[in-house]
Amino acid sequence: MNEALALTNDYIFTHDLRDSTAKIYLAATRALLRHFGDDASLESIDHRSVLGWRRKELERGLAKQSWNTYTNHLRTVWGYAIEHGTVLHTTLNPFKKTAVIPPKRPSKTVARDGIKCARDWLKSLMAEERCTRKRAKVTPAWFWLSVFEMFYYTGIRLNALLTLRLRDVDWDKRIIIVQADTEKTHRQYS
Repeated sequence: MNEALALTNDYIFTHDLRDSTAKIYLAATRALLRHFGDDASLESIDHRSVLGWRRKELERGLAKQSWNTYTNHLRTVWGYAIEHGTVLHTTLNPFKKTAVIPPKRPSKTVARDGIKCARDWLKSLMAEERCTRKRAKVTPAWFWLSVFEMFYYTGIRLNALLTLRLRDVDWDKRIIIVQADTEKTHRQYS
């Protein structure tokens, strides 16, 4: 097995990571191996060679956010390997200070008039379904209005909403508990 892949697998083995997180670490390592080659030694991966890889990837059209994902995960793996004595040829992490400044993302907020417009539209579809007893464009409209209101009033993330179970709802206290194992930040909240 390649040395870099062995480092990544060791990191994954020694940490309690979600499957999706482990896949990201492996994807970053595979990208590294595509550039440096499957037979690349750890000694051949130094700061300057990583900067050369960065230049090549960005010129090829890789998104800056994607590059930052690669370098952040690989910096973590190398840092772990250096700290635990798996990498002995250097004490310097070759991925340190290799991130780039990504373009500013647009705001994730929706204007109040957009929220009002969407809510009014869903309410009109619900009334249409009730009056005509026929399916509206978005059906059942009452369900989608409920989903809309859930996002609006709770700020819950999509994955957290999709993984809610009946036992996560405390009807007496009128709270919903989002379990840590389904939450992006790994924290439980209500």
